[in-house]
Amino acid sequence: MDIVVPREHWDSLTEDQRQEVTTTLQASGALQRGDRIVAGDVELQFAPEAQIMADGPCQAACTAAYGRATRLCTLLPHPAAKAACYAGAMAVYAVCLRNC
Repeated sequence: MDIVVPREHWDSLTEDQRQEVTTTLQASGALQRGDRIVAGDVELQFAPEAQIMADGPCQAACTAAYGRATRLCTLLPHPAAKAACYAGAMAVYAVCLRNC
């Protein structure tokens, strides 16, 4: 699955930084094997009304994966990589909730 993050976040990274972000999100469980992060002309919208909310175990699992991902994103050394990582975590969280 393609995880679309804002172009300005992804395109500002070096290839090594992109790999760090991808590896970080995979380590958190947010990205699965075969998923990839791609740049797109999207705006991040994390307001509750922009998300399809689910209840129960599925939402809890999505929220837990998002929490793990953002904690690991904080460990990245480059501010631009952190921003892209947070954007990826947010995009994965939205997809996860829509699939509940």
